[in-house]
Amino acid sequence: MYSGPLEDFQRIINKGVAAGVPNWEAVGRIMKSYVFSVMTDAMGDIPYSEAFQERALLTPKYDTQQAIYTALFADLAKASQQIDPAGIGFSSGDIMYGGDMTTWQKFANSLRLRLAMHLTNVAPATAQSEALAAVTAGVFASNDESAQLMYLASAPNQNPIYTNVHVDKRDDYGMSKTLVDSMRSWNDPRLPIYAQPNDTGAYEGLPNGLNDGAGPELKYISRFGTFWRETPAAPLALLTYSEVLFLEAEAAERGWITGNAAQLYADAIRASMEQYGIATTAIDAYLAQPRVVYAGGAAGLTQIAYQKWVSLFMQGMEGWTEVRRTGVPALVPGPNAKLTKIPERLPYSDNEAVLNKANLDAAVAAQHFSSSTDLTTPLWFTGR
Repeated sequence: MYSGPLEDFQRIINKGVAAGVPNWEAVGRIMKSYVFSVMTDAMGDIPYSEAFQERALLTPKYDTQQAIYTALFADLAKASQQIDPAGIGFSSGDIMYGGDMTTWQKFANSLRLRLAMHLTNVAPATAQSEALAAVTAGVFASNDESAQLMYLASAPNQNPIYTNVHVDKRDDYGMSKTLVDSMRSWNDPRLPIYAQPNDTGAYEGLPNGLNDGAGPELKYISRFGTFWRETPAAPLALLTYSEVLFLEAEAAERGWITGNAAQLYADAIRASMEQYGIATTAIDAYLAQPRVVYAGGAAGLTQIAYQKWVSLFMQGMEGWTEVRRTGVPALVPGPNAKLTKIPERLPYSDNEAVLNKANLDAAVAAQHFSSSTDLTTPLWFTGR
């Protein structure tokens, strides 16, 4: 990531500064913040402040996750303030927003809100102040504003799920039994979008954590839905309007922002379904179910967490982050899993043990990991 997208985004920042074009710099900061947030949520402490020094510094220190979050909040606030919708932007090449700087500004604020709510357990005062600042500055207000990576209908820039099936002639992606069973039990109308029926016309998922060859025959396992599997230009979301509404619902329930938590929660579910074209009658029927109706309080926070988890399909990293933060749903490793609980983090790269060993060892010790490949120690943001 450092030598790929992160270096690209740093170049955008540098070029914006050199050319005196704040909008370029701001977009670079937003995308750099997005990638770094995913990386630190996955691994914990990582090089940040000393990154991108090239030959001047080949062994950067590992910044704490807390320090990285502080820097990301500052960068996103700066990016939002820098953006001038009337200024020089992108006349071409902006595959997310087509040069619409107002929506880029909303993406910055919406990402700031996401990161704020990640800290509810470990730093609630910071979470509250950053969430309020983000909402006040202006977040997504419709599905049209969601941050999505827009793929193209022609190769080589097609949706990778479509490419896997129709270009690579493979069949690697199937549904998990955990999600399919849960959605069936809730009569969720998104299931036919998320999944294709199996050879018998039913929706079935494969249990996680099985050995090769175990479980039902693959013909009985639902594949990903046609929205992605059969559509070369299908987008993949980075951060959606529905997620923003769930974040606002939680913040409102906690008393951190104004707004009606019940209405925001219902609007979030509706936005998630509307982005897939689900009919209003089906959405209304789902919302009318007694266990979907918002309960408020601690029960309401659990409802928000579950419904957000379902809505984050195809956003696996953020879904995993939220499960580690909220504990909802209570996921259980499969029968042949080596761990007794869902992993808490991803391991550091083996290359770091060779190329940056002293700083890697310091980071492992500071976070009380058993090793650089420790998967079971909770990260700072979880508050555990």
